[in-house]
Amino acid sequence: MLLTLLGIYLAVWGCAYASARAVPGRPAYWGFYALAVLGAPNLLGGLFYLLYRGTDAPGASGFSASVVLLGMALAALSYPLNHARLRHRR
Repeated sequence: MLLTLLGIYLAVWGCAYASARAVPGRPAYWGFYALAVLGAPNLLGGLFYLLYRGTDAPGASGFSASVVLLGMALAALSYPLNHARLRHRR
């Protein structure tokens, strides 16, 4: 679970970095924000589900859903902060 959340945070940081440095503009900001909040947690949460299913098949879906929701909350809060920090250092 911790590795999944770390992976989500790194993916969110990558989206913020791409939005702040590589592709400027408001549409890029919101596009990468949507990718960071919706794409990264679902992708990495799905991988977590596939790995955790072998350990606890009945409880894997509920636990994976909570990891995805926690990752979405992490992404929603950390993306704007990372983006502002990366733009300020420019």
